[in-house]
Amino acid sequence: MTIRQCFDRFIADRMVYCADKTIRTYTMHLDLFLRWLSNTYGPIEQIGFEQFPSSDNIFTNYILYLRSKSSCKNVTIRSCARSIKAFLAYCYEEDLC
Repeated sequence: MTIRQCFDRFIADRMVYCADKTIRTYTMHLDLFLRWLSNTYGPIEQIGFEQFPSSDNIFTNYILYLRSKSSCKNVTIRSCARSIKAFLAYCYEEDLC
């Protein structure tokens, strides 16, 4: 399963019980994360989690990337991290990664 398909399943799952504002927050934060993944590893429409090198910690690498940007405040980084953790936990629990 591609990362884009995982994202679509995650959002569909959350739409069942999350508020619209929460869905918008997830979508906004994960769009940035997925854009970074595409720029770093290749198009998310074509790659799955199994294609990442096992030595790479994509979550940590992304947080370090955000911290390197001077325009990102700590509160923004923490908010993004919560959304990404929720997405990655969902993927793990659903055996997508």
